[in-house]
Amino acid sequence: MFAEQDTVGLWHVLQGPAPTHSRKLGDKLGEIVMKVVTLKDIPVLPAPGAAEPTDGYAGPVHRTRQTIIESGESANFNCSVVNFSQGCNTGWHVHDCDQILIVVSGSGWVATESERLEIKVGDVAHVKAGERHWHGAKADTTMGHITITLASGKAVWG
Repeated sequence: MFAEQDTVGLWHVLQGPAPTHSRKLGDKLGEIVMKVVTLKDIPVLPAPGAAEPTDGYAGPVHRTRQTIIESGESANFNCSVVNFSQGCNTGWHVHDCDQILIVVSGSGWVATESERLEIKVGDVAHVKAGERHWHGAKADTTMGHITITLASGKAVWG
């Protein structure tokens, strides 16, 4: 139930306490609460999972995560910004639910076993549940994307 997305933040309708890097509108007990976060204010933490070099890049790689919807804040969704260093990608993995990727900085690739497509700021990729894939930055640039999966969703790496 996204109301609007703009360059200032992302609007969410959910229940629960708001983290310190967000503002919530309405706070009566039992009331549904809208939360506004500003992406630049969300803490940047190391991202779990693989970080592999993209073809054509031989330097060190790493990923970071900025969690938009904290664990337990939504019964429905996980939502984070994942930032890829130059030439970094996730490596092959499969989700047991659909995954939505919204590119917010840089450019990169999203690939399945049968195709590899370029993605850039403003592009939205929809990866279906069970589809083996990887995504990340190109060899000559960084990339950041918002990822949305089901709260109950799991990924298997490799």
